[in-house]
Amino acid sequence: MKRNPASEIEKVKEHDTIDNHEHTSGFFTCDSTGNFTSVDEDFSRLFNYSKEELLSINLIELIHVDDLKRSFIIYEQFIKFKQIPDIITLKCARKDKSTFLADFHLSVIHEEDKAIGFKGFITEVIDESVKDTQKLSNHQIQDLTAVINHLNLGPKRTFTTIRNIILIFLSKGELSINEISQLSGINWKTVENHLTYLIGKKLVKENFSSRYVRLLTLTKRGEQHVLKLRDKLSNYFIDKTSEVKKV
Repeated sequence: MKRNPASEIEKVKEHDTIDNHEHTSGFFTCDSTGNFTSVDEDFSRLFNYSKEELLSINLIELIHVDDLKRSFIIYEQFIKFKQIPDIITLKCARKDKSTFLADFHLSVIHEEDKAIGFKGFITEVIDESVKDTQKLSNHQIQDLTAVINHLNLGPKRTFTTIRNIILIFLSKGELSINEISQLSGINWKTVENHLTYLIGKKLVKENFSSRYVRLLTLTKRGEQHVLKLRDKLSNYFIDKTSEVKKV
């Protein structure tokens, strides 16, 4: 039986609550291979494709090459286990090749207890040009980490110090727990425990989770927190002997 794209979109909108997502940018449905079966006008405008063009391609064709490997892992998870992440952040490419980051809110479509595809909507669209201006440089990350360690009270790092350092390294972009641990020098288990707190405070969000790896990034609130830290500690600097001095 031929599907009605318009009716499928209405079903997606009916069942997916978007009250807490002010920046929703489009609904879509895909079959089990990832081919689009329906898209709405907002989704079409976001990617600069016509609806007809989108209905002739696969979702994977809208994902930037930087995130293709992770996208294939997610698709493999769907094929094998009929499961899909509730939310994942992906780098996307428009028809004109401009790029942006977007949160995909996803769920499996079932028909008579059989997974026949998936559906979802997009929120939190951030153009790469805007995102880059908010990122700290590697030099700023090193300086901020040194300053925070220096200002820490007592021989052991406090919870606040550890959490701020984790947030600073996450400003580099999406990282796994192991990568955060290696970059920051903080024990893997300690990083995991503090990430639970930071996720609860909505400073960090989990982009992807499997039995092997968890990928995390800063939320907008987390980015603002790091930028405030940078501004607050901007009157400190690191000299050539790596000692922190106040200007």
